[in-house]
Amino acid sequence: MLGVIWKFDDLKMRFLGVFLVLILCFSCQIKEKPIVYSQNTKEVAIKDDLDLKENLTQIEPDLFVIDKRLSEKFMSGENLDFFQSEADSSKLFFVPYTDGSITTAILTKDNLPDYYKELLSSEKLNISDSKLKPISISKIISKKGILINSSKNDVLSIFGTPDKTNKENNLDILEWNFVMKEFKADGHTSNNLQPFILDSLNLEFTVNIFFKDDSIQTLIYEYEVP
Repeated sequence: MLGVIWKFDDLKMRFLGVFLVLILCFSCQIKEKPIVYSQNTKEVAIKDDLDLKENLTQIEPDLFVIDKRLSEKFMSGENLDFFQSEADSSKLFFVPYTDGSITTAILTKDNLPDYYKELLSSEKLNISDSKLKPISISKIISKKGILINSSKNDVLSIFGTPDKTNKENNLDILEWNFVMKEFKADGHTSNNLQPFILDSLNLEFTVNIFFKDDSIQTLIYEYEVP
């Protein structure tokens, strides 16, 4: 009888040992797999991103050149939230970056998609808020000559064929993707409220323009930051 009990206990110990070994092996696999997978995924994502950028056209990005005095006024924190054109009442919003450069420029007649309204709200700017204080400027026109009410042909002559086209309600939406090339020495990248550009970084420049009846309603420039 004692022999049977001993054999039974021995069997339980062996079973327990095998069970613990299986748990240990399973735990090791759980710990190792995510590390290998995440590393591979990261490397693939970086490679795909670089391959994509290699296929993008490199151009000097379009931007809005604001007089130094007015840009300093905007950056002063005096609750002056955007620029407004005296010529056509269009509004120019900037989303600033930490160094005084910008990540986004939005020229609009107020017909902003919800995402960009939320983006501006996250920067404590609500374009429907009557309390916002504009900085008056005689005319808002981009460095490449684009302004509110410019036609599709005007824009196509500058950026070429769009990478994407879409239709939303009564708006035609055109999108372009580029890599930013540094400007020639013309002084346009020395002021605040302009994108950070460095050839070696291959930073992207994305253009989204909303047209209604062949006329720009909203223009959105997004500049990648390092």
